[in-house]
Amino acid sequence: MPLPASLSVAEHFDPVSPDDWRTLVEKDLKGAPFERKLISHTYEHIDILPLYTSREWRAGPDEFDAPGLPRFTRGAWPVGGTTCGWDIRQERAEPDPVSLNAALLEDLEGGVTGCILRYDAACRNGLHPSQPNASDLVATDGCALSTVDRLDRALEGVHLDMITIALEAGASFLPASAQLVAVFDRRGIPLERALLALNADPLAVFARDGRLPVPLNELMLQAADLAAFTAQRLPRSTSIRVGSAPYHHAGATAAQDIAFSMATAVEYLRALTGAGLDVDAASSQLQFNFALGTNFFLATAKLRAARRLFARIVEHAGGSPRAQRMRLHARTSRRVVTRRDPWVNMLRNT
Repeated sequence: MPLPASLSVAEHFDPVSPDDWRTLVEKDLKGAPFERKLISHTYEHIDILPLYTSREWRAGPDEFDAPGLPRFTRGAWPVGGTTCGWDIRQERAEPDPVSLNAALLEDLEGGVTGCILRYDAACRNGLHPSQPNASDLVATDGCALSTVDRLDRALEGVHLDMITIALEAGASFLPASAQLVAVFDRRGIPLERALLALNADPLAVFARDGRLPVPLNELMLQAADLAAFTAQRLPRSTSIRVGSAPYHHAGATAAQDIAFSMATAVEYLRALTGAGLDVDAASSQLQFNFALGTNFFLATAKLRAARRLFARIVEHAGGSPRAQRMRLHARTSRRVVTRRDPWVNMLRNT
C-alpha cells in the first residue's frame, strides 16, 4: 500500500491526554515509583520531567520576547546568525610561528572564520623569554610569540581584516594586544576594520592560577586602559573577556557558572566606568566566554539566563537597550573532554 502524500496524526490517531499517558506508564512500571524512575534532577535542584506538554508552560507575557528584543533572552539580534553565519573560531597553540602559520592557513581554507592565538606559558605568566625562570615555559602549552616579528610571521598570508582574531595571553594581555596592533600598523590596515577579541581577563587568570605576576589592582588598571584604547581606536573589537571557564572546569553547576560570570561582569563594569567610560561604552567592551557541557538543553537554558541577567544588570546601571546585548563566545568545557577517545570528543564538541 503506497504511503499518502501527507499524513495527519490527528486524523489517524485518537487524542491522548497526559493523564492517559501517565496511566499507561505507571502500568508498565509495575509498581515502581514514577517520581524515582522517570524524573531526573539537576545539581540546581530542577526536576526534569519525562514528558512536557502545554500544561507545563506557565510563562507570563514577558517570556515571549523574540530574539533581538529586550531582555535579549533568545539572542542579541533578530536574525541571529542567519545573515552571515556563526563566527567559528579555532584555537591554535603550535609552539613556533612557522607551524602556527601553517595550521592557521589550513583552518581558514577549511572554513573557520576566526582564530584564537594561545600564547605560551611564559607569556601567560608575565615572563620574558630571557628571564631564568621562563626557560622551561617558553613554547610550552602555546606559541612563543614574544616579539612583533614572530607574531607577524605567524599571521603571514592571513587577511587580518577578514577574520576575527582572539588572544589567549593570560596576564600578558596588554603587551600581546600591543603586538597585534603593531602588526596591523605594519601592514597598513586601518584599526577601524579590525575584528579583535583582546580578552583581558585578570580575574579569571587569578581564579585559575591562584597567583598573578603583578598585583591584581594593577592588572585591573591595565585592563581599563586597554578598554579605553579599544573603545576609541577599535570600534569593532572587544577588550575584556568575562570568562567562567576556570569555575566550570572545576565543577561549577550552571547556576554557579552564571553567578560567577555576572559578579565578574559587574566588577569589570565598575573598573571601566571608574576609568572614565560610560556604561554603554563599558558594556560594549565585554565579551562573555562560557564553557558548555554535554547537557544540551541545560546549556541552552544557561546561555539564555545569562543573556537575561546581563541585560538586567546593564539596565539597572543606566545602560541603553543596545548596551544590554551580550556578546557571547561558547565552547566545549574541558571537563567533558577525554584523553583516550578522540571520536567521543568530536561527538561532544558537535
